[in-house]
Amino acid sequence: MVKKYVKVFKNYLILLFILVGLVGLVNTIVALYNPWIEIWRIWVICISHTLFIIFLDAIAATITHALPESWFEPTKRIYHVSKGEVSFLETIGIKKWKGWVPETGEFAGFKKNHMYDASSPEYIHKFLVETCYAEWVHYSMMIPSIIDLFMGPTSYIVPFFIWFGLINIFLNLLPSLIQRWVRPKMLRYYIHMTKNKTKDEVIA
Repeated sequence: MVKKYVKVFKNYLILLFILVGLVGLVNTIVALYNPWIEIWRIWVICISHTLFIIFLDAIAATITHALPESWFEPTKRIYHVSKGEVSFLETIGIKKWKGWVPETGEFAGFKKNHMYDASSPEYIHKFLVETCYAEWVHYSMMIPSIIDLFMGPTSYIVPFFIWFGLINIFLNLLPSLIQRWVRPKMLRYYIHMTKNKTKDEVIA
């Protein structure tokens, strides 16, 4: 199970360690010239707060995915994605970098990195619902960024906590954007399928 998690989150963990490492490195360099904090304490803060945010992220994700499925109906207006937004996402190269973002749907019981039954309206609908779930799971995982601001002395907010929060928001924003990019095309396909199915049932 541990190997499975590491495999799925490899790119995520590499980027996380690089970004948090940069925060630690910058603070270490500053502390060498202006010793306002012990070097060892810098890295304890980086490691402990990263683990704390990951822990809160897991709780937020679990709570969100336990909410009623009816809240995540893809045809609701809140899940509408405009053509302009899709165009913008493609302009910032989402097709190129989406493969680097881990697909964690299998841990919730539904993989979204491959279409396993594209001919089934029920499957397509479930796929769409899961994109809505995933989008809001990642939004909820941004909340710990705010909580972490209050988990230490105010003197740590600017050099540490703000950056930890921004890293967490960035790493959760990417997968939420992918869900919004995927959904419009899938939704049009689903609506087309259900219309044709209704017509066939009427004819029959």
